[in-house]
Amino acid sequence: MNTFIKNSFKFLLLLTAVIVIGIFLPPTPKASKSLLFSKVAKDQLLINTPSPRIIFVGGSNLSFSLNSQMIQNTLQLPVLNLGIKESIGLRYDLASIKRYIRKNDIIIIIPEYTQFYIKSSDCSKELSSTILDLNKADITLLDREQIPNFIKAIPSYAFSKFNIFDYLFYTESEIYSVHSFNQFGDANAHWGLEQRPFPPIEIKDASEYNHDILQAILNFEKDITEKGAQLFLSYPAIQALSFNNSSERIQKVKEEFQKANFKIIGSPDRYVFGNELMFNSPYHLTKMGVDLRTSLLITDIKNSVSLSGDSTFK
Repeated sequence: MNTFIKNSFKFLLLLTAVIVIGIFLPPTPKASKSLLFSKVAKDQLLINTPSPRIIFVGGSNLSFSLNSQMIQNTLQLPVLNLGIKESIGLRYDLASIKRYIRKNDIIIIIPEYTQFYIKSSDCSKELSSTILDLNKADITLLDREQIPNFIKAIPSYAFSKFNIFDYLFYTESEIYSVHSFNQFGDANAHWGLEQRPFPPIEIKDASEYNHDILQAILNFEKDITEKGAQLFLSYPAIQALSFNNSSERIQKVKEEFQKANFKIIGSPDRYVFGNELMFNSPYHLTKMGVDLRTSLLITDIKNSVSLSGDSTFK
């Protein structure tokens, strides 16, 4: 029995050592080429771009479906597209950028609808990897409910550092890469590519709406308003079929935005697009779709935002 206990202890000690070493090894070549690493350049944009500027916050409905240069050229303000991937999570996105917000900034949050139907304890693999690969101190930005799931993801992350396929036998994605982004933060590598098939999304039960996400936005609004910045919310570009499949939940998101008295740009049905304009996801547009969506958004920003500092709403 004593031998068994000793061997078990040695095994646990070895396992712990492997996990600790894995955590602190540099990111694998495969990981360092992923789109998650675009956050490094996007953070630098936040740090180095002078205010006032227009800052877009959300997931891939922004990174893959926005032409920031069009907006910048039209509105004559620097535009930063901070969108990366929905699974990183809006709560972390807001906590991460809040430290960089300055007076006269205009922040436009455009979350995917599914952001409001995830559990408070959700901590995806992508979020865990973002923190562990880019800035381990960012664990302090997680909500308390997310910490247990973050800890559960650590062994898998650590063991991936010893996977030879992540070092030698991988191919960098042509569209989901750190190199897929332009100087504004738009993922534009797909703009000249053919459409790809994808399944629509379907969100059914609006009773599962997560008010914690809404509260995170309200808290963010309070903090940045004290800094002299403005906050606006808008709605994502989405495939028509997915929009129709999820109409009840989308309506719930709209109603909660209105009840919270957010300053809102546009409406959900304003940014619904047919399959001919979708690239490879219900939230990802082709170049033609990107430009159309951006044109609509520019018009709506002009109607809702006074770029001199005040907001006007009808």
